[in-house]
Amino acid sequence: MSKVRSHLLIKRAAFIAILMAFKSMDAGAIIPICDPFSGLPCPPTLKIFEGEVNQGLRDYQLVAGKDTLVRIFVGVAPDVNVFPLTIDRADLEVINTTTGSVFTVHYPGDFPNAVIHNPISNVTQQFSENSNVNFYLNGSDLLPGDYQFEAHLYSNSTTPVSEFEFGPYSFTAAKKLGLLVAFGYNPNSCPPPPPGDNPPGDTLCIPKDDLGMDPYLSQDPVLWDYIRNYILPTVSRIYPLRSGIGTIDTSVDCTGLDHDKGLRYFVYPDVLDVPDPGLGETQGLNALKRFNQMRERPPPLRPCDQADNITVMLRSRGPCLTPTADGHCPTRNWKGSDYFNGNEGGSGEGSWSVLSLALNATRTGGFGTAGWGLSHELGHDYGLVKGDAPNSDGGGHSKNYCIKDERAFNVVGKKSHSCSDQCDGGPAMSQHQRRTCPLRGG
Repeated sequence: MSKVRSHLLIKRAAFIAILMAFKSMDAGAIIPICDPFSGLPCPPTLKIFEGEVNQGLRDYQLVAGKDTLVRIFVGVAPDVNVFPLTIDRADLEVINTTTGSVFTVHYPGDFPNAVIHNPISNVTQQFSENSNVNFYLNGSDLLPGDYQFEAHLYSNSTTPVSEFEFGPYSFTAAKKLGLLVAFGYNPNSCPPPPPGDNPPGDTLCIPKDDLGMDPYLSQDPVLWDYIRNYILPTVSRIYPLRSGIGTIDTSVDCTGLDHDKGLRYFVYPDVLDVPDPGLGETQGLNALKRFNQMRERPPPLRPCDQADNITVMLRSRGPCLTPTADGHCPTRNWKGSDYFNGNEGGSGEGSWSVLSLALNATRTGGFGTAGWGLSHELGHDYGLVKGDAPNSDGGGHSKNYCIKDERAFNVVGKKSHSCSDQCDGGPAMSQHQRRTCPLRGG
């Protein structure tokens, strides 16, 4: 027997073995053969469903400067027998057709800003972060303008197995948000002296909150960490702002370093009394006006920076969202309320909100739960939701409290997030939390 004939018989035996292996999977399966000499089945065919540019929800207006997900929905063609496919290299060209600038993101070289979870085996379009080709673009690279995207995907080859173009997408200039953060105290902890009483000059009253603790939450390592690293980043993610968080510029010559940050805040030095909406509204708005007046400069100079809103944060035991049968409340987290200066449409005169933070907020809410609440309350000053709006429930909220969108995505957390996972998961979420769930990025 010749060596050539022997080699062919070996290949034939291997091919028969492959057929027998698949016979148990599907008695009627017919394996398409690409190479009759090797007897190996055809390789899987890459299928591209579509491309998408997303900053939280697909229908939001894209803004420049904000971290952005660009993903290509991929799968394999639904042959009789589906074999997984590996995309071992991918390039995304980002083309600003307005300015002519181009930059490229590479996988795996730019990991974790380019992520592919191999192998690819789905035959229908999937929305999980684990099923597609995901490119996470830094907001600092995205200037205003129109964009085209070109993806080049490789599978164990030097030439692309697929090239895909999509666009145009328009990125508009983003606005900035200045937030004055103040803290609330219990006025009864420092009552005014009786009429005619003249206390000694060295008498000093130290204000306390409703729990008898220091009201300056910036001195509480647990809650201050929660505010800076969870609440404020959630507001930044949800609102159409440039990425980045910094401090409001209080210098006299505009030398602050954070003018490029979309969300800037400043801690107000005085504690405020917020026992009821009426008095609290006056104190909150007056504090906001005083702060901004101090930022003014002689004409024709404009202020270096100012605050748009003020939020008063204070400790509380929190609302009991899911009380247990024995009366315990394991899921206290936060509650919020908002007050206006008479104009809910973003008058430019500012608004203020109160956010009560539970002592165990960092252990019960997960990422940004109280941030949803603050975003929700601030949103009332920007049109959420006017009484004459078609979706208004008559109480300043939307009747459509939950957006069920498979494409919803937390770009910062790099995780797919359908609101139905959060809002319809059972009684653990209050109606108020459900309303805040679907805001930008989830």
